[in-house]
Amino acid sequence: GSQGAIAGGTSTIADQFARHLRRGVPWTTLVAATSTTPAAVLGVGDHLGDIAPGYRADLVALDSQGAVHDIIHRGITIERS
Repeated sequence: GSQGAIAGGTSTIADQFARHLRRGVPWTTLVAATSTTPAAVLGVGDHLGDIAPGYRADLVALDSQGAVHDIIHRGITIERS
């Protein structure tokens, strides 16, 4: 599978986000489904899954079509190959 694939498949969360966005799912629903909800389910919602003081600065910046523009891990922009 590809790097970042979900459950051994070839699709990534970014792919699924963009696909659902094209199907009309609201941004707010998709953001919650890929950030705050998983963090809460995994029991790490006190420091991951939100943009707030004290939370780790892990972000993925998307363009208007849902394609990945930038990746920021612990506050540092990561170069993508």
